[in-house]
Amino acid sequence: MLSGIVEVNLRAPGWSEESATSSTYQEDLTLDLSVPSDFLTAGQRFKITQAVPYIGLNSLSGSAHTSWGVNNFSIETEKPVTQSIRLQAKLDVSRSSEVLQRIAYQVTVLGMASN
Repeated sequence: MLSGIVEVNLRAPGWSEESATSSTYQEDLTLDLSVPSDFLTAGQRFKITQAVPYIGLNSLSGSAHTSWGVNNFSIETEKPVTQSIRLQAKLDVSRSSEVLQRIAYQVTVLGMASN
């Protein structure tokens, strides 16, 4: 299991009038999470067979009209792991000038090592 907090500091396009109609802004985020240095021996790879990821919006700053959301998130399982596990997330924000400062994550993976 890997867990931690990533500082991202994403700012969505802001709005200037609260009553204005605005479309949703989408952000595709890819995080490469390093595996511990002693997880694999030299030349080994790890094939993920099952993954249970979780992400949370950890810290928002700005005005009171916060509208960030997580559409979906997943772990890249097609390529064997050598140094990092790739976490992908699709975020949405609507009518907001906030900054998403941090994302918390927890990833549990099952698989097998191979050469």
